[in-house]
Amino acid sequence: MWSNIRSATDVQVARVLWAATHAGNPTPMIPGVMPYDMARQAFALGARITDTALHYLGVPYAWGGTSYAGVDCSGFVWSVFHHNGIDLPRMADEQYAATRRVGWSAMRPGDLVFFQTYEPGVSHVGIYLGNGRFIHASSSDGVRIDSLGMAYYADRFVGAGRTVK
Repeated sequence: MWSNIRSATDVQVARVLWAATHAGNPTPMIPGVMPYDMARQAFALGARITDTALHYLGVPYAWGGTSYAGVDCSGFVWSVFHHNGIDLPRMADEQYAATRRVGWSAMRPGDLVFFQTYEPGVSHVGIYLGNGRFIHASSSDGVRIDSLGMAYYADRFVGAGRTVK
């Protein structure tokens, strides 16, 4: 959780999130912020993102697609975030560059997961659902849920990123 912390605000947010998810621990006080407000907002956004993403299950794969008629991996992610009022670049490598890195143990639903597949660098993206699972647009099966632990994805995992709204 504590990797990728870049500022005092990041430390405060990390502490609030940690306290909100670990029963029995007191919530740190942040001046001007009600306890749990930041955590509640972060988790609410993740829930909206994953809920929207799940509505795409079964949508067919279409290179360059960004609608329920068909999506590619980055078009799927772009569409889901667009429906939730968050602007992201259109391509997977650009989405990777536009997000803040998140360590494996700090990933939460709604974060993006990135892979190196058919070309060097980031070339595939999905949305983390929690419990090691992610939803993405597979070129062979359309939008589906897979495990980050599957050999294919584990071997190609580049990292996770979080949008900053």
